[in-house]
Amino acid sequence: MVRYLAILATCVLTTGANAQELTDWGESGRWKIRIDATNGHGCLMETLLEDGSVFQFGNDPDRKGGFFAVYNPEWTDIEDGMETTVKFDFDEKRFSGDAIGDVSGDRFGARAFFDNPNVQIEFAKNKVMTIIGGLGRTLDVDLTGTTKALAAIEKCQSEQSK
Repeated sequence: MVRYLAILATCVLTTGANAQELTDWGESGRWKIRIDATNGHGCLMETLLEDGSVFQFGNDPDRKGGFFAVYNPEWTDIEDGMETTVKFDFDEKRFSGDAIGDVSGDRFGARAFFDNPNVQIEFAKNKVMTIIGGLGRTLDVDLTGTTKALAAIEKCQSEQSK
């Protein structure tokens, strides 16, 4: 049975006014490891999904936590700063919380902050995650290779602290 947890309810969110400035750090399988200079030099993993969406998971050093973000050029109904809800459904657990619209150029999407370590644990140990957005969109994310990619993020982040 899926346990529903309202873990992300205290989210602190970012707007598109802080558009990402990403630089490549490396790769881990199908995941690009990147550094976001606009977010405390937080390291993140990024991949392109089958539907053309860009999925990101990474560190948010400025807020001492992490984030999920998904962007797609076809999601033009999303407005910058728009508040919505999002659910991340794993095999046995579901996390839910707030997300905020993040629009920059042809990048339309949403970003959700988290500070619960259980989110990363579930992200690493599961094979698939379903994202259920507040506007009715549902995406399945293949989590193959996330354990190694998370280790790469940790290494990347340790280099940023020097």
